[in-house]
Amino acid sequence: MNIDVLALKYRPKSFEEVTGQELVIKTLANSINLNKIHNAYLFSGTRGMGKTTIARLFAKSLLCETSITSQPCGKCSACTEIDNGNHLDLIAVSYTHLRAHETRH
Repeated sequence: MNIDVLALKYRPKSFEEVTGQELVIKTLANSINLNKIHNAYLFSGTRGMGKTTIARLFAKSLLCETSITSQPCGKCSACTEIDNGNHLDLIAVSYTHLRAHETRH
């Protein structure tokens, strides 16, 4: 029996599939398309707002092997690894279960 978490199974694969965060998507897509990428991004908000999903899509756009674009190919090894959650350059850190001093060690 295959048990998948629905939120992960139906996670958007592109910026166009994200709903309810149009301003954030437009801002990130414009920064990618205009090649104005900053050193760091902080996604904050309450649970269920799509922070992790948008961060993964943003990383996918930056790490796509075809080119840095707001519409990644979805077929290269980097895109498929990010979709599967096992890309080495993408580490999702959640502080909901950890304390700050535990992450320093």
